[in-house]
Amino acid sequence: MFVRYEVPIDGLLQATSNELIVTFESPIKKSQELYSKQAEDYVVPPKCVPDIYNGECHANHVRKMQASFAWDWGPAFPSMGLWKTVYINAYNETYIKDVSFQVVADGDKYKFTVTVYMAPNTAKQLDGVLRITLGNNHAVDLWNFEVQGVATVGNEFIIQKEFRQLKSKYDLWWPNGYGSQVLYPLTVSMVPEDVNGAIVSKSVNVGIREVELVQKPVGNGLSFYFKINGMAIFAKGSNMIPSHILPEHSNNKTLIRKILQSAKDVHMNMIRVWGGGLYESDLLYELADEMGIMIWQDFMFACSMYPVNQEFLNTVEKEVEHQVRRLQYHSSIVLWAGNNENEAALTGNWYGTIINRTRYDADYRQLYGKTIRDVVLRNDPSRKYLSSSPTNGVKSEENDYISPNPGDNNYGDVHYYNYIFDSWDINIYPVPRFASEYGYQALPSYSSMQSVTNSSNDLFINSKFMNHRQHHPMGNIEMEFLIKSRLDMRPKVNIESYNKAFFFYTQIIQAMAVKIETEHYRQWQSYLDSAGHGMTMGALYWQLNCPWLAPTWSGIESTGKWKMLHYYAKDFFAPIIVTSHQYPTQMVDVTVVSDQPTPIFNATLKIAIFNWNSFLAVNEKVRQIDIRMGSQRLTKINMKYFLTRNAECASDYTDCFVRLTLSNTTSMIAPENFIYPVALKNAPIPFANVQIEHVEQITSTKILVSVTSDLPAVFVWLESTLAGVFSENGFTMLQQRKDIVFELENYSPLDDVVKSLHVTHLRDKAYFPSSTLI
Repeated sequence: MFVRYEVPIDGLLQATSNELIVTFESPIKKSQELYSKQAEDYVVPPKCVPDIYNGECHANHVRKMQASFAWDWGPAFPSMGLWKTVYINAYNETYIKDVSFQVVADGDKYKFTVTVYMAPNTAKQLDGVLRITLGNNHAVDLWNFEVQGVATVGNEFIIQKEFRQLKSKYDLWWPNGYGSQVLYPLTVSMVPEDVNGAIVSKSVNVGIREVELVQKPVGNGLSFYFKINGMAIFAKGSNMIPSHILPEHSNNKTLIRKILQSAKDVHMNMIRVWGGGLYESDLLYELADEMGIMIWQDFMFACSMYPVNQEFLNTVEKEVEHQVRRLQYHSSIVLWAGNNENEAALTGNWYGTIINRTRYDADYRQLYGKTIRDVVLRNDPSRKYLSSSPTNGVKSEENDYISPNPGDNNYGDVHYYNYIFDSWDINIYPVPRFASEYGYQALPSYSSMQSVTNSSNDLFINSKFMNHRQHHPMGNIEMEFLIKSRLDMRPKVNIESYNKAFFFYTQIIQAMAVKIETEHYRQWQSYLDSAGHGMTMGALYWQLNCPWLAPTWSGIESTGKWKMLHYYAKDFFAPIIVTSHQYPTQMVDVTVVSDQPTPIFNATLKIAIFNWNSFLAVNEKVRQIDIRMGSQRLTKINMKYFLTRNAECASDYTDCFVRLTLSNTTSMIAPENFIYPVALKNAPIPFANVQIEHVEQITSTKILVSVTSDLPAVFVWLESTLAGVFSENGFTMLQQRKDIVFELENYSPLDDVVKSLHVTHLRDKAYFPSSTLI
């Protein structure tokens, strides 16, 4: 599935009635056949996915999208057939298949290396001039290289040329939020020696940028962060899985653009293309180049051991070579990673590998430490290769690619999941160098789920329908537990009200949990603890998107609709944030984090106390601060003393909460943030009357929505049955009226927009039957 196949058809074509027949075997039967053959020697686990996945077995024996055999976020559809375009290449002499482009600093110059891969001609020898142009309309550089007597390597011509230019000639490519994304056309042409021969060429767009993965001694281990053009970058983003469970639909231009634009719009600068899916379409990488989204690119091996016979390794070599050559020129790709969680699975004995550990270790090292690594370094020495994720980076390499603890917080990247502790307690989260996976499940919106069934009974939690779509073991129980840890879920007096509340509350829990965990990682950007943990430089939550409507970890539904999590990402990934760490002792650290290299002087930090029954602040503390790049802890607050010295706050301070704001002389420079001293289920949050008061058309697709409330309200949530994005959502109402802009995907008459809108909030009376109101 991951290899481009080229079949010579000269000598086969007829003047008419040509027919191409491709015969496919069932991937389910083939995987079983390959498993049985392998098992004659030894078993390569796991045999099957967990039963709750409702999936198929032995995905690790075929080179297909591993998640198409089912995962904990998606269904099983092991596809078969042609999923990419079939086309004929007609040429007299040769044609250019792929072009690679590398940039390396060389004093005040850049050294550019261009590698050209060309199909062979009948003579198996190439003569002529290789012409390379780089530049845009303002400045085009041209190089001509004589090519004489180049022989084929294998079944292709490979020509590599180096040239240098002053750095000052070029504008640089930067990640989103750090600068512009300048792309230059790079055109490679082969001019044959025979003047009557055809000139063949290929053009790609390239960014001029330097990338480095820094792993140097810090604390009790090594750092792990990306430098782009010499600047340390805090990676903010998410993990991307296939946009559709049927791979032939993964190149849907509208959906891919919507997902990437949604990532950019919430300040993401990195996406990890996860190793259980597929190598994404050219379109995705082109858009990532244009939008400044760095790509952490896994190879497609995930959560399994894999057979290491020669036939399998030969297939892997072809796959990796093809994909690296296809994608290498993209400036957005900053890292190649061998697999997802296979080192952790091996060392953690996930699949009983301890019984034959010597053999499985040897297989692992052969596949990721040698085969894949060698192909990557041969075809792209300009980027770092990691053997796995999570991994200890160079520390794992020192251990011959298998560390005793691949999730060590002192090295590399970590994946962290915990569904049995209170997800809003910031103290449960680790302090790693780089968090490349973490997250919580949530349901899609109730209205979205209504689109996939004709019966409202199907949407009751734990119905047969809902259980079929819940693939995570204990998933519904975990979501209920996490809700009850923080929110007031009333008894099932009215099952329909309870059910709708459950849908909504899972999104609140997910959004707040990922927000708290992400802000925790950003807080540790500039600090080390006593154990040497810290200097955290990356936060990629799980997951960005999903392929169907079901309980998943995604922030974007399969329809493209944003969950509350994705709206919250716009705030917790903002260039500047003000955030807090509440300790069990009720002491609170207030921290400001900035990604901006330019300092901001004399900003105003306000720490204001509010009572749940008033829009007016009870008290506030004001401080002038200077903001520098990185994280800086500004003040420590004794929350109990800070609140209870005010008459409006009870002795147990349940009826007050704190708002943090950061501004300059003219405007807010960070999203507002809140500290809830107690679990919200214990706070006297009022049953506010929240309504949509006014809807007005600004432009054909921009709608002004005015929301009103008589009392403070939390997690105010606007929904529409029409496709679009709100400027803000899941917000706190600390004013009588708030104006929100709704950006429609397509024009709709205002009357239709009004009918489509709905608003709710945490203490919406609709969720609480009158007999249970307090």
